[in-house]
Amino acid sequence: MAYYFYSLYLYLILILVVFFGVESYAPIGRLTHSSVLIKNNLYFFGGQYRNENPPWFDLTSTASIPFGSHFATVASNDVNNNLDIYLFGGVMVDIITQQDSFTSFVFNSSTIIRASYSATLLPNGIIAYIGGHENLDQIVDISKIVLYDIKSSTWSIKTAKFPDQIIDNRLSHTAVLDYCFGGSKIANGIFNVRVSPDLAVLNTETEPFEWTIPKVTSSIGIFPSLKGHTANLVGNYMIVAFGNITQLNTEPSETNTNIYLMDIRNFTWVNSFEFEIEQHAEKKENSQSNESNDKKVVVAAVFGVIVTIIVMIGAFLIYKWVHKKRKNLPNPPNPGDHLGAE
Repeated sequence: MAYYFYSLYLYLILILVVFFGVESYAPIGRLTHSSVLIKNNLYFFGGQYRNENPPWFDLTSTASIPFGSHFATVASNDVNNNLDIYLFGGVMVDIITQQDSFTSFVFNSSTIIRASYSATLLPNGIIAYIGGHENLDQIVDISKIVLYDIKSSTWSIKTAKFPDQIIDNRLSHTAVLDYCFGGSKIANGIFNVRVSPDLAVLNTETEPFEWTIPKVTSSIGIFPSLKGHTANLVGNYMIVAFGNITQLNTEPSETNTNIYLMDIRNFTWVNSFEFEIEQHAEKKENSQSNESNDKKVVVAAVFGVIVTIIVMIGAFLIYKWVHKKRKNLPNPPNPGDHLGAE
């Protein structure tokens, strides 16, 4: 009997796996999207697709964006465990008219209007705006760094020093801390040509600021040049996701579907990583959760033992009662004795 129930249990498990198994998402390529790291999860917002719908988990029913969004900037803020995600600027497409209603909420529109730039919050509380374009065919000089001091609410501009090598002006690039990656430029009338170099580092601790070009290596083979991607810094790694693969002297024709990792300690593209992104508060929360789970397990185990003991005692008492009742029953008459009495 026990073997029968064990076989039935395995059969039910097999049915659940076959018909209700969980499959991981296979994201399609996209560009000009936005991304933000929240604890252990990397969230992606909006972007442009090639006539396909994103196959990821859809949060529209609970957290929909009231307009189509791309070329935007996203940031998060966690105060007293009250998490907010902010989406700034970019191209905002009216969901009814499908027309661009872009208005800059970041720059002082009376003096600076810019798109396809990068915005990076430096450790000193200053946001550095790099590159982008001010008109359709005018890319911003990458040596002109626009700064916004969030403490004093003031704007300023600094001119960064170039190394001996040429660093192309660019748009649709990314910048995390001092690391500026990818993007595109205008060349021979083509708007989205590959830039050189792919990676440049802006030293903001010198006066004036200074651009440098690190030597990049790869342990994953040839790495594509990208524009319209996202980049997030997690520990010692820069996570680059999606975007368009740029080419020399031609428009991009392929959308990147991959996510890449660069070890910024030695500027090497890698295919594995080693880091812990949990903060102390999260570890404490997990510890408390584990303690709570352990308590629940102990309570469940004690409850199970008590129920088992009660069942065993009940079964023993029932057995004793039945045995005693049978013992006290009168013996049935013997047919032979009855005949002898007559």
